[in-house]
Amino acid sequence: SIYFEHDPDCKLPENLYLNEICSSNQSIFDENGNSSDWIELYNGSGQDVDIAGMIVENVTKAVKCTIPSNDTVIVPAYGYRLLWADKNPDLGPIHLNFKLSASVPETIILRSHYLDREVELSSIITTPHNPDESYGRDSDGSSSMRLFAKCTDDEGKEIVTSTPRSANGSIVCSGTNVVNPIFVQN
Repeated sequence: SIYFEHDPDCKLPENLYLNEICSSNQSIFDENGNSSDWIELYNGSGQDVDIAGMIVENVTKAVKCTIPSNDTVIVPAYGYRLLWADKNPDLGPIHLNFKLSASVPETIILRSHYLDREVELSSIITTPHNPDESYGRDSDGSSSMRLFAKCTDDEGKEIVTSTPRSANGSIVCSGTNVVNPIFVQN
């Protein structure tokens, strides 16, 4: 028989968050030049986190994607990593096997294996949004959520407030200058 012993040094990563999600990306490009939908992870700890072997689940679509464990995929300390929701995992370890929907709310969960079970590390229930807008944490790692909408400045120039690979909430709109607000019917 085979006996497996728990490694006492094995710990779940702390402060690793699903931070921001764009379900209709048209302006941020992956390493292949594609503008796929993206999921931003934020590492709020002082140590790099390797997400190889972790699971990203789209509960709404009943699909899970495991980040290949034979690849090193680092979310740097106090940094960000984009995962591409392009339904094309053959493109590499940061490409997921599902796409997102900008028109319906979706529940996305980040899980890790720990003590022979899957443990939820972070989750977000998205909200519908326009192209190049996103939904996520009001500030990195916070529990409050918000829509990162497009708006215009005082001169009429369009501003995108989604912030892939940088601090959430660092670009803000005044409520009166929001471009094409979405009105969702219940």
